[in-house]
Amino acid sequence: MKPLSGKCRRGDINHHSPLDPVLADGESRQDTLVTSIDGQKDALRKKGCNCKI
Repeated sequence: MKPLSGKCRRGDINHHSPLDPVLADGESRQDTLVTSIDGQKDALRKKGCNCKI
């Protein structure tokens, strides 16, 4: 997951998903998944952006 997060920081990937304010706890790091990795990949595929995932 680190290589993908690096691309996000550099701006190579620009996918915005709304965050439920209830889930925003103010921490600088997310330690639990809201959606599984497979679920996140499926959501990206459905956006039709041709990302290499």
